[in-house]
Amino acid sequence: MGSKKELVGASLVVTLWSAASKISGLVRDALVAFFLGTSGAADALYLAFQLPNLFRRFYGDGAFSSVLVPQLSLLSDQDDRNAFLSRTFLVMGSVGVLLTFLTVCFANPLVTALFPGTVREAATLAKVATLLRFMSAYLFFVSLAMVCKGMFESAKIFSVSAATSLLFNLTVIIFLLFFRGFVADPSRAFAIGVAVGGAIQFFTHLFFLHRLSFRFTLKSKPPRSTGYFFQKAMPVMLTMGVFQLNMLVGRGAASFLPTGQVSSLDYASRIIEIVLGLAILPLVATILPHVSQMVVSTDLKAAEALTRFSLKLITIVTIPATVGLCLLSQPIAALLFQRGQFGVNSTILTSDALFYFAIGLLFLGVFKVLAQVSFSFHDTDLPFRAAGFAFMVNLGCCILLSGPMANEGIALSATLGALVGTGVLIAGIDRHLKILWGHIAGTFLRSTIAAAVMAGGIVLLQDHVTDKFSFLLLIVAGIILYALALSVLMMGEWKEIIAVVTGRRKP
Repeated sequence: MGSKKELVGASLVVTLWSAASKISGLVRDALVAFFLGTSGAADALYLAFQLPNLFRRFYGDGAFSSVLVPQLSLLSDQDDRNAFLSRTFLVMGSVGVLLTFLTVCFANPLVTALFPGTVREAATLAKVATLLRFMSAYLFFVSLAMVCKGMFESAKIFSVSAATSLLFNLTVIIFLLFFRGFVADPSRAFAIGVAVGGAIQFFTHLFFLHRLSFRFTLKSKPPRSTGYFFQKAMPVMLTMGVFQLNMLVGRGAASFLPTGQVSSLDYASRIIEIVLGLAILPLVATILPHVSQMVVSTDLKAAEALTRFSLKLITIVTIPATVGLCLLSQPIAALLFQRGQFGVNSTILTSDALFYFAIGLLFLGVFKVLAQVSFSFHDTDLPFRAAGFAFMVNLGCCILLSGPMANEGIALSATLGALVGTGVLIAGIDRHLKILWGHIAGTFLRSTIAAAVMAGGIVLLQDHVTDKFSFLLLIVAGIILYALALSVLMMGEWKEIIAVVTGRRKP
């Protein structure tokens, strides 16, 4: 019970910061929607943002932390930890410098390779390349911030890294509001804000680094595990970032489609990221150090119990979120973005993509939890193989579906990739832990019944909603219906969550 309470407490801390970050990110994208809508300029901006956003997801989703935290748990001697982390800083800083240099010097061929549809219009290609150059410094700063994030999470300090994501979004918002007139257009203001926001993320970590017992040194001999760590780091980062890589592939396919398809995918994915940030990522970020410690102490029963508990939490929150987003995709898109240059057609485009993205929420959550559990056992092969299958399925489906279904096909491709990747992880996770999937299936069934009750209530009440802001009340009513339905079902998992949060033992 103690480990579960600690996990929930840490998750709640991250959830609060993540909620603030996701709301600020929503405001950021709402400003882009207001100024640019789903225009060609918006498409160019979001194409340029894909590479920095990939690294932002590596950072925000804890991709690098997923391999750094288990490695640090094996280094009990502080001098070894300092030597290991000092070399890690040097390597990641060098990688960041190299990536920034290559992006500045070879922006045009890079954009052509990633988004081949841009070659049809020289002006679009030039604009995307210019914006990417403005954002390139972010790659350096976030490479260093990844190391800092892993250090803090290894010490079970989650608030610092969570807060820096909020600072990043606030920085971009400030540049959009107050500097767009000085740099010709909002897209350039956004791009410069990304670079400055990355610097703020890194230096914020440095400011709080005194809370850790870290001392930069090159005098001590690094442990032999340093080389092994970097051999494992790349497949882990690719595994945890596979869904952002799928987004990158999707934007490449969307670059061949008419104007508005790229930006509509990004607006839709922003809504999905809000749900991920509130319901999934806080739990994913906090489960790794807890399970890693249990693995080191060979307490596999506790690790199994904590993993099952996490999967039940994921199921309980993603099922109603999926149902709600599918039922209300269009009014939600209108509520969040429809103003300024973002008109009705933009709302329809965004809601179409949102519907198919939402179907994959449960798969995303289960994938991320099981991948973290595998990393706790220093197993990178299983999640990397799962990520590879997910990537190939997404790539193939994008080729097949983007033509006939446009942005809907690209969103559906990402969901199918998540489904296949999750299936591979479920099939292989028993090599480490006995999950007892029958318990998870029971949670899924009861959550689905409760979500069906919620859906019925939403359908009945929806006809009485008169304006888009009234949908906020409809969403609240749906949440209340879902919670009441769980209570009526006498859900044991529901009682367990309440007992864990309040500190009481389960009856």
